Amino acid sequence: MHRCFISRNQRPEHVAEVYALGMFDGVHIGHMALLQRAVKIAGERGATCGVYTFDVHPVKVVRAERTHHAVMSLDDRLNLIESAGVDVAVVHAFDSELASMSPEAFVSRVLRGTLDAQCVVVGFDYSFGRGGAGTTATLELLAHDAGICVETLPPVQIDGAPVSSTRVRAALASGEVERAALLLGRRHFVRGIVESGRGVGRRLGIPTANVSVP
Repeated sequence: MHRCFISRNQRPEHVAEVYALGMFDGVHIGHMALLQRAVKIAGERGATCGVYTFDVHPVKVVRAERTHHAVMSLDDRLNLIESAGVDVAVVHAFDSELASMSPEAFVSRVLRGTLDAQCVVVGFDYSFGRGGAGTTATLELLAHDAGICVETLPPVQIDGAPVSSTRVRAALASGEVERAALLLGRRHFVRGIVESGRGVGRRLGIPTANVSVP
């Protein structure tokens, strides 16, 4: 998978015809359904499939005072996205300029101008543009005028509620790792550096790895 990191008005080195749009934090089962649908549409069109995402969650820019814990790192996100069969990942540096862009400008300048998208696939709760003003209905209207087709996927539900990164974070925060695994479609994992500890486990005959996780 080609990985293209862009900022401001840069054009990625590699583009696709069909894009899945989203943050994809955690790449849970709802995200995987969306990615697989985009890959299928691209295959039916004989086109390449891409993902358009951000380097950091928008809340870190628009609400800098608010604490936000990502489910996983950008590299791990991209590795899982690649496993779904995506050809190109365009990672846009999210900044105040992008945050203040109107829905109309986002479609014309980013989807059409930067990505040259022909078709985009989004989740039922996708929002975009300044203050999240753009909804899926807005996207369908604006994209139609720009010659871009849109497919909106219904939610993947577990226990009568849509699977979401918020639910994954809540499950992990409360120690419900089995619940998180159900939502993710795999066990949650973290990466970090193994550091020396106090050696208590070793003295008890059960040495452990002390992992420093960012």
